[in-house]
Amino acid sequence: MPALLLAVLGLPLGVAVAETPGWPAPPDDTRAMLLITGADQGRLNPSGCYRGSGGSLYRPAFDTWLRNEQSVPFHWIATGNVVFPGPAKVGTLPPEEFLDYLAELPYEIIGVGPHELEVFGGLGLASIDGGHPARFVSSNLVVHETGSAWVRGCVELETAAGTVAFASLIPRRDDYVEHSPEAGTLLVADPGARFARLFAGCPDARYRVLFSHLPQTLLRRNLGEAAEIDLVIEIRNTLELTEPVIVHGIPVLSLGEGGRLVGRIALGEGAAPLEVRGVPVSLPFPVDPVSGELIAESLAR
Repeated sequence: MPALLLAVLGLPLGVAVAETPGWPAPPDDTRAMLLITGADQGRLNPSGCYRGSGGSLYRPAFDTWLRNEQSVPFHWIATGNVVFPGPAKVGTLPPEEFLDYLAELPYEIIGVGPHELEVFGGLGLASIDGGHPARFVSSNLVVHETGSAWVRGCVELETAAGTVAFASLIPRRDDYVEHSPEAGTLLVADPGARFARLFAGCPDARYRVLFSHLPQTLLRRNLGEAAEIDLVIEIRNTLELTEPVIVHGIPVLSLGEGGRLVGRIALGEGAAPLEVRGVPVSLPFPVDPVSGELIAESLAR
């Protein structure tokens, strides 16, 4: 069975089904929402310990419902490990097809997780990034000769509430290296050395989010030295929390693996976080995660 389920924040103003369980109304001053999904690992169909406990099949219909029924703008964000690094399983899409599937919603930011690096490599990621509508971010996949980030060290997103920045860290990999005459030597740098300047390349951000694929002990040890991190989204393990925990004064929200949870952050004026929670896909949803039908319509029959 999954651990504690993550919780999302409330839905914005103007929602036609404001009382839908699992999607309580958000704070009145919500200006923008971030919808953050975790390690999908290529899953379309629900999977896990019980039916309806994961997968991304519900998202296109849910995206349509949100656009039709509420007025607060929202943004789809993926944390990384969205692809599966082995042969496609039942209910999953191959890596390239899953990235195309995310583009149809569309996702705006995708973190680079260990799975993306394993499947595509750094050179392949740069090629995909050039033709994909989402922007990829990886803070410690670097060019050895210069120390600079290879894809993007951080990336800014303009919202109606203000500018939000995203960074992403993966564990160090001493067995990974790529080289080309044009790019130089690519490697995964020590993530602990990157914490102090994660958002140096995003000076206009009012709110800063780190995607962490790191072991919990490494993350918690380094957060004490981190500068300018407002929220950590943790997706390395199966821990799923309904509320963020506070580590060295920084909220850490665990989305876990398998696509069972949707994180939602409500932002007010100046990108101030009004609420940070999450919602399990298995709870009553405005859109049923299995059928794609509106809950109200399926109950009416």
